Amino acid sequence: MKLTEREFDIGSLIISEEQQAGIPRSKGVHVSDVIRVLSGWYEAGRSGVEETTGIAISERHRRNSFVEADLNRFAQMGRIWERVLAETVFTRPRYERIGEIEKDGIIGSPDAIDTVDYALAEYKVTYKSAKRPIETDFREWWWQQKSYCHMLGMVRTHLYVFYVCGNYSPPVPCAKEFMALFTPAELKENWAMMLRGRDELLLGSGLEARLKASLEQQRADTIHGFYKGLAKDITKGEE
Repeated sequence: MKLTEREFDIGSLIISEEQQAGIPRSKGVHVSDVIRVLSGWYEAGRSGVEETTGIAISERHRRNSFVEADLNRFAQMGRIWERVLAETVFTRPRYERIGEIEKDGIIGSPDAIDTVDYALAEYKVTYKSAKRPIETDFREWWWQQKSYCHMLGMVRTHLYVFYVCGNYSPPVPCAKEFMALFTPAELKENWAMMLRGRDELLLGSGLEARLKASLEQQRADTIHGFYKGLAKDITKGEE
């Protein structure tokens, strides 16, 4: 037998409807961008030891050496799960994909809307254990779902999670559905947090832009001063 091995990059696959339609991601502040900021705040404010693993946060962060291509492959797994569900279980017309939505300068992309139960439908893939508490160990998912519900004027969400390795005892894949009903107070509190994260993100971007402009101006002034001085020297020489 002659065996040949080559890399098959799932990151290049065109999977989602948006990818197939060639619809680019809108420029601006997205829910996922804000959640990354909030997640950073959460980690920075903790005691220094990750509760579920016992690993020091700084050490755990050093171990995470994922690059952009790696993260895209993880995202592709989520798109595959989403596409399978959309074509086999959660089909139109009951489940509609509405595309991007926006509120208060924050852009969101819900997976689907259940038009019968009037609920958000979100599909997730994780390599974490199914034993881990969904309410606390997957907090970013709930920040996202609460945000979408607030943006859409909804209070219900159906979360469908594919656990790639199940509960690791043994590592057998499994899927679970979680149905949540949020209170108006919960959604309001979550959105206030999202707005604070948005403001931090915009402030950081603004400072970066102003700093870049300032440095470019300093460089321009330096070059202008150099040539101005050179011109004077040339003029004196001619005299």
